[in-house]
Amino acid sequence: MPESLLTAPIVPEISDAMHQELLQQHSFGLRRGMRPGVFSLVGDSISSNKFFLKPLAHGAQDLGAYSGLEPVLEYYRGTTVRSVAGVAFNSFDIDGIGALSGWKAEHVVEPGSRFWEPLCQPRETPLQCELRIARPEITLIMIGTNDVGVTSLPVYADQLYRIVRRVQNYGSIAVLSTLPAQRNAAGVDAAEPYNQVILKLSAQRRVPLWNFWRALEALPSQGVEPGDIHPNVPPNERSTDFSSAGLQYGMNVRNLTALQVLAALHAVLHAQAASH
Repeated sequence: MPESLLTAPIVPEISDAMHQELLQQHSFGLRRGMRPGVFSLVGDSISSNKFFLKPLAHGAQDLGAYSGLEPVLEYYRGTTVRSVAGVAFNSFDIDGIGALSGWKAEHVVEPGSRFWEPLCQPRETPLQCELRIARPEITLIMIGTNDVGVTSLPVYADQLYRIVRRVQNYGSIAVLSTLPAQRNAAGVDAAEPYNQVILKLSAQRRVPLWNFWRALEALPSQGVEPGDIHPNVPPNERSTDFSSAGLQYGMNVRNLTALQVLAALHAVLHAQAASH
């Protein structure tokens, strides 16, 4: 049985069984040409947002009490995903092909959804294109906010399953994130059934779960812009300020917990290298 939204850890707790599976997946991925030091994003405007991760690319952060995350920052800053017009981009600041504003889950697995992208082949899905171009060690997946109330749960579950399976079969380690709440005036969270799909798939496919929903729950307005679906940012727009004041905002919490997820996986995948 999947854990509940209220009890599932914000940052995945890696059991012994999952530890071994992740090492096996990682070994498979390396044989397939996946690149250590590279991660990809699959999602919508919450992932393609300029305030998500991009400020971390070149040191624009205040780690506060989280200075232990500096090594994982340097690890991902140190690898170029690709260069555009002579400028090198790492995983934090690259405009990836797997995340775009307005997308639902169907767009990620729909051939030709990024037909205008010169790097993609004509009938390639955005996910296939991103995996082929970036060859990421890890893929962070948060898709479904635009599906809420629009896409039926069985269809959403099938599309999300296809995304996870494609990522795993390609050789990248999938991470599933829960969605921010979408509450109406009566306090009913329309995103809750979709998050249950995410929890169930995470358990079934033994995919590390990033419980972003839970991370937001204690924040004012659940860390979401009033009347909106996007995590909010401070008035000074410093979304990578991890001080206690900064962490009252949803996008700051998203950036922090993303780094914590990457650090947790890095500790598993590269523990042997770190011991030498």
